[in-house]
Amino acid sequence: MTSEAVDLLDLTLTTFPKDKKVTVFSYGSIYQSETNYSIAIILKELYQENPSYMVSYINLKELFAFSLGTVIDNQRKTGLNSGSIDSFEINIHSGLLEQRKIKDIPQLKAFLEQIPAKINGYSALWHKNQQNYSIFTDTNGRTIIFPHYEIARYFYFTSSSMTRQIMAISSENNALLDGLYKKVQLKNGKGELNLKFNANSNDAENIFRFAIDPYAKNMWHQVRRDLSASKITIDENKKRKGFKDFSPEMILSANFPTCGKTNFTARVKNIDEKTLLVLRILQEDTFYPFESLKVIREFSNGKEEIIGVIKKKAPTKKNLTHKIKPTTPNTAYTTVNVIDHDADDSLEAKLDLLNKTIEFETKIIDEEDKEVTRSDDTTDKELDLSAKDAEGQGNLNTAEENLKEQNDNERDFVTLEDFKRMLLYCAEANDDFSYKILKDSKLPQKPEKDEKSRYQWKRSKLSDGITPRKYIVVEIKFKEIKFVVIEIQKDIVVEAMSTLMIDDSQNNIDAYIIEKIILNIAKTSNSWLQGLDLNVKSKPFYHSREKEKVDIQDWGNRFIKMLKEYNS
Repeated sequence: MTSEAVDLLDLTLTTFPKDKKVTVFSYGSIYQSETNYSIAIILKELYQENPSYMVSYINLKELFAFSLGTVIDNQRKTGLNSGSIDSFEINIHSGLLEQRKIKDIPQLKAFLEQIPAKINGYSALWHKNQQNYSIFTDTNGRTIIFPHYEIARYFYFTSSSMTRQIMAISSENNALLDGLYKKVQLKNGKGELNLKFNANSNDAENIFRFAIDPYAKNMWHQVRRDLSASKITIDENKKRKGFKDFSPEMILSANFPTCGKTNFTARVKNIDEKTLLVLRILQEDTFYPFESLKVIREFSNGKEEIIGVIKKKAPTKKNLTHKIKPTTPNTAYTTVNVIDHDADDSLEAKLDLLNKTIEFETKIIDEEDKEVTRSDDTTDKELDLSAKDAEGQGNLNTAEENLKEQNDNERDFVTLEDFKRMLLYCAEANDDFSYKILKDSKLPQKPEKDEKSRYQWKRSKLSDGITPRKYIVVEIKFKEIKFVVIEIQKDIVVEAMSTLMIDDSQNNIDAYIIEKIILNIAKTSNSWLQGLDLNVKSKPFYHSREKEKVDIQDWGNRFIKMLKEYNS
């Protein structure tokens, strides 16, 4: 993996066993590397008389996608889950939860004894025994065991951006939360939240609760405080035992952000007739402190517009993720292709939001002034004199056209925001169409150490030769087909480039493939897949180049027509 594609590098290190069907059975500690956090999970082979057990490490930013009971088949998340579905009511007392280890819970200890003491050198016995659980008695007298892993996954590590902020270096008072929003207020039941760009719109109600409710806010910070405390304790113990050169290790602890009587529907494991181990929370009725919430996101350049309104009559991931978030950050690529939806997603609901409204609005602000030195003398501008031409690259490769582009700045090209508006139109007009923006970033730039190399990396910047060119990667689903779509910011340099659509119906498009394509576009004068040894099925999609010729509805209708033809 090359160092140029820095935006994709830190997304995941996740790997799973080949040719095996396994379930996420238990979990271990969190480990810190120079650039990332990962958490150990213990996998159990399914449908075997003598099942084997394996250990995998998932990027902590992907924790939200791997509840206990998640089924993985031949390195792919299947969308299925182990366990049964049950409902219960418990009383969550105020304050920190009583933390218990496996040894303190006889039923759980007996159930998890099947895990070997060692798994390929991993001390599974020691690690599983360090993890935290809390016990409740429901209104039917049953024992409900909540792994802190699931409390953290459902309430705190709900997206890559939430995880990133919890694990941020700064832990001063509200510094972690401050990284997610600019302003929050509540008046007469009406809330308003100004999100920062790096925040995920899907987290809006959670961020608002953490920011407004002092109890929830304290529990947010307690997650990081507990992690830091466990790291110090483990470091001291390892040093005392003579360990050297070990990675920082932490034990996951989490408390509920609210207290009082709470109803849950969850996927559970019936350890015995009177004991349930919670695998995945599906529904809960914890309180969100607003009747209506306006969520404001600020972007530079473009037109002010409402990008969506969620009526919380059917609060599902589909409503939140695929209809409302064309401008939110990536949830994460993975080398094992994390499926965005699974069979339980249709059951998920935050019951307190059923009759509450969340409105999303964008506001346009001017970019911060930057001191940029430019030269208006065309003789100072480096020209690409290459005679080599590449399909679909417009006027990239001749000196004549390089000079022409300097006089073409008044042209107004289709923008990435126009492309997002087209996707939103498709989603609103077609029940079979859903999408998710996986990546919204800038193309890799030429490393300083390679300044003297022959590669110009001309497309990595806009025609001004200064501004990094942006791109987006989108996952699109239409009926039975799925595409990974890549679009780059248009100007005179790449005006004739198509939108690249890669068939991902077999779930075989991973981060490595995307990275190679993005680097190829930034670094060379090739067309999308030219010069790459990739076994993928792709289709170009062409549209109007100039903004004054763009009709979003017509563009979207042609896009849907193309998908229908492909699906037929």
